[in-house]
Amino acid sequence: MDFVLATLYVLVPLALARSSLGLKPQYQEKISIIDESFGIQFGRLTKLKAIDGVDYLANLLGVTAVILLAATIISKYIFSYELSQNIMFAKAFVYSFIGFFSIKWYTKPHKFSLSFLKDMAQISALALAMPLIDIFLGVEYTPFLYQYIYMQSLLMGLPLPESPHVLLMGAVISVYMLVSMTFMWVITSVLMALYFVPVFSVSYTVLKFCNALERMWGKNTLNAVLVLLVIITQYYSWYKS
Repeated sequence: MDFVLATLYVLVPLALARSSLGLKPQYQEKISIIDESFGIQFGRLTKLKAIDGVDYLANLLGVTAVILLAATIISKYIFSYELSQNIMFAKAFVYSFIGFFSIKWYTKPHKFSLSFLKDMAQISALALAMPLIDIFLGVEYTPFLYQYIYMQSLLMGLPLPESPHVLLMGAVISVYMLVSMTFMWVITSVLMALYFVPVFSVSYTVLKFCNALERMWGKNTLNAVLVLLVIITQYYSWYKS
């Protein structure tokens, strides 16, 4: 961390003074292109609604998780170093991975949460075909699964017939799977909300803050970000010492 701070102490002031470093025109032109591109991307960010901003953050977390995973694999198989054993690195990967799915669970429900529930319903419906397979092929897979559900019903005090017709067994298995998976979906949604709610709040605050920076700095928003980095690093260094 000390190396990172020292690097920021050097690079951030240089970046702030980039227009007065006396670089050749071709290099100064490239710096202007970077400033303009950053201003455009920052402007797009400030125009996002809160939910879109959170979704944008999820994309960044997803990319971060992929990069960290790739770094873990490369460090292990090329450099023979277990990067995953680093506590901060492991936490960063877990938070980015969970953060991506928890945000997408609510911002893109048709691709994640509702799609998951739909798939589970379809899988449960397939259980209705199991008795037909038993009847036509002469096997007894359905009674085997039904006995497990029957034992569970005894423990919960639910009245289920011990040996009903195989078609009824398939219907019971289908309902059991649907109820179980719906319960799992509800639990998952609650757990995802524990991460989504604070992330949404932080993202909403950040978007409002970015709007304020754009109003103050206009197109020179990169300078605003660099000034913030100076303030944050200086106060972090003071706090650490």
